[in-house]
Amino acid sequence: MRNALRIIWVMAFLFILTGCASVPADRGAGSVAAMAVERRGHLPELSPDVFERPQLQGETLTRADTVRLAVTHNPELRKLYADLGIASADVLQAGRLSNPNFSASIMTSSESGMANQLTFGLAQNFADLLLMPSRRRISEGQLERTKTEVAAAILDLIARTEAAFYRLAAAREIARLRELQERASGLSSELAGRFREAGNISALALHLEQAAASEARLAAVDARMLVEEARFELNRLMGLHASEAVWSVEQGLALPVVAEDDPNEILILAHEQRLELVSVRRELDLLAEGVTLARRYRYIGEAELGVEFERETDRSRLFGPFISLSLPLFNQNQGAILRSDARLEAGLARLDALEIATGNEVYLAHQRVLGAREKVFEYRDVLVPSRVDIVERTQERVNFMLDDVFDLIRAKQQEYDAYHGYVEAVRDYWIARTELARLVGTELPSGLRFKKELIRLPELIDPDEAAEHDHSEHDHDEPDHEHHAPEPENHEHHHHGGH
Repeated sequence: MRNALRIIWVMAFLFILTGCASVPADRGAGSVAAMAVERRGHLPELSPDVFERPQLQGETLTRADTVRLAVTHNPELRKLYADLGIASADVLQAGRLSNPNFSASIMTSSESGMANQLTFGLAQNFADLLLMPSRRRISEGQLERTKTEVAAAILDLIARTEAAFYRLAAAREIARLRELQERASGLSSELAGRFREAGNISALALHLEQAAASEARLAAVDARMLVEEARFELNRLMGLHASEAVWSVEQGLALPVVAEDDPNEILILAHEQRLELVSVRRELDLLAEGVTLARRYRYIGEAELGVEFERETDRSRLFGPFISLSLPLFNQNQGAILRSDARLEAGLARLDALEIATGNEVYLAHQRVLGAREKVFEYRDVLVPSRVDIVERTQERVNFMLDDVFDLIRAKQQEYDAYHGYVEAVRDYWIARTELARLVGTELPSGLRFKKELIRLPELIDPDEAAEHDHSEHDHDEPDHEHHAPEPENHEHHHHGGH
């Protein structure tokens, strides 16, 4: 009797002890925030409770503002925080024993006057107690892996948001240039009509100018649509509804950093900081724990420990413990062991593949940054100054009636095209750096030393000013158009240096 009571007290103690298992109240959001901040510096509060829809009315957003809105309002992150809750629930479940089984039976005698035989039992699966520490370690490891995946998703969202910001900033500059080209082409077409009326040009020349003006209008329409597409993509990433927020982004794109990072150094950084690699390494720890667990308890199947109470017909009572074990005669858990070994081998191969992919991706992304950088300085130091000089020389020739006004307008449009390419090159450079930082898994060291210097776009003349002059009375005489586009400060050609 006393032995049975001891067993009951032991089972009650285990039930209370395992019921005390808990996880952090924030479901691991604090750890996620710490991993993200370690890799990207200061970030706003990251928590499942901060999601709310912002109201923006007329604000001008910086790149940091768009990142802040994305990490605090993007609905995709809410799903990821829910995954943290699921993993936390698994930790709680793994730290608890299964519920004990209560059994009862009544046996009726066929002899008259014989009392019924009553049997009561209380049993607990003993294998749960043996497996519980390992199960809990595995579930905690799974929670840590989920935290890493959520932090990686936050960094990926930041990278996509920054790339969308650069696309929108560049699209606005390009749309402005396309608008100026459209107006210049319209002026050229209008002048061609006047010249045709005066009999100074052929019908073919008129149609060429009209076709060029139409193409410029189509290009301007496309540029405006690209602005809207970039805007709504950034809107989506920031978790904003199109009809509920009115905002703009700051104007201007920055020149490249003074010097790019060494690819070997950032590759080492990637192997240490990239969260996808951290996640797979943690998964390997879990798989190795699973192999150990399968081998250690290969002979343990169902095992129950409990007590039974029985009342005999002579009104005597029987009370005592019992144990139930499954005998590993036909199944020694060979399938589970083989499955655990195979999963571990697959995990090691996955880690090897990811490390190889990381090295190649980082080196390729670094080359793309260098290529984009070279294009930026080729535009800034060679092509744009050349186009500026061509416009100035053409203006002089028009003043001396050596060229006609259409030559000047075409030279001006080619200057716009050069600035257009310049803006696209700078945009591609920053998007390439954003992608490189995403692959490395943290802020690039060169970005920490970066001092922002905006690219210089021209204060372009307004073609409407030229349209006020009547050229129909002058065959090829064109009024002086002062050119206000400033030349770059430094005409030295740079491939790897600073500004």
